[in-house]
Amino acid sequence: MENMQVDSAEVPAGTPLLTVKTLTDRRITVQLLDGISTIGDVKKVLVDKEGADVASHPLLYKGTVLADNVKLADLFDLNETFEDKGKDTQQGHAVHLFYYEPSALQADPIDIATDWDAKNRLKVFKGMYLLAKRDFYSAADLLCDCLATFQETSFIDFNQLIKYAVLAGTLAFDRPVLKQRILKSPEVLESLSQLGALEGLVSSLYNCQYAAFFTHLAAIEQDWLGKDWVLEGHRAFIVKELRVKAYQQLLMAYRSVKLSLMAEAFGVSEAFLEDELVRFIAAGRLSCSIDKVAGVVNTVPVNRKQIQYDLLMREGEELFDRVQRLTRMVSY
Repeated sequence: MENMQVDSAEVPAGTPLLTVKTLTDRRITVQLLDGISTIGDVKKVLVDKEGADVASHPLLYKGTVLADNVKLADLFDLNETFEDKGKDTQQGHAVHLFYYEPSALQADPIDIATDWDAKNRLKVFKGMYLLAKRDFYSAADLLCDCLATFQETSFIDFNQLIKYAVLAGTLAFDRPVLKQRILKSPEVLESLSQLGALEGLVSSLYNCQYAAFFTHLAAIEQDWLGKDWVLEGHRAFIVKELRVKAYQQLLMAYRSVKLSLMAEAFGVSEAFLEDELVRFIAAGRLSCSIDKVAGVVNTVPVNRKQIQYDLLMREGEELFDRVQRLTRMVSY
């Protein structure tokens, strides 16, 4: 099976091995011979084996991007041996190449995998790939699905995975789904103390505490989004989408609401709120209008039939894409 491919070169007895896993679970075996002692050395081997384009992607260990000067001996006990090379978990020590094989876009490795352990591992990999690609909706489903059976700790720390799943879910899920898959998730509940402002963010959004929500959003923007290697390039987008979601949630409850009361609910000035609403209305993100004379925000009735039609069409397209992938998989 392609996603389980491992290099088969002869390895001298006692030679330390390093397995480099791609995001499709393909394994590249690097023999840690003399002269290969740092991550930079491993990248040079990858250039020879895979080409410069593949080797240019980040190497990760436990959720951290590894700099070229990191010594392998600081990560692993290189004297440890792995006699049973028949087990895929025993291909030496493992790091992860944040590279999603182009072939996986045609035949999804999750569909090909035949055991739950491989499927779970591939859901983690693909979920993180989609997160980095700014597809938070697809990422949320995958990351939440794999929480209960997560084992791939060499790729990412479990508490990190929880944070990514909670953020993606907050962006993607409506309130009932958010409650079921995030706020009532046993894995999330066990990690609440590790979430900091993120726990306050999702709880305040669900409980319609919008001023607290904005406070927590500002905190995670400063303390996390701008420093995280996956999310830093999406910081402005994430903040914008979460603001829009909060505005939409409040406006859904009213036909009209005074601008002053809405500003008070969010803990911002009327001028700030009006500027934001005008911008999002113009972009088609909010279905409302502002009566400046009366100082009122009027919601525009939502065409629920159109929403159902759009949802049905989207689900149909997803089903068609899945059938196409399975057809290609069978043809292989």
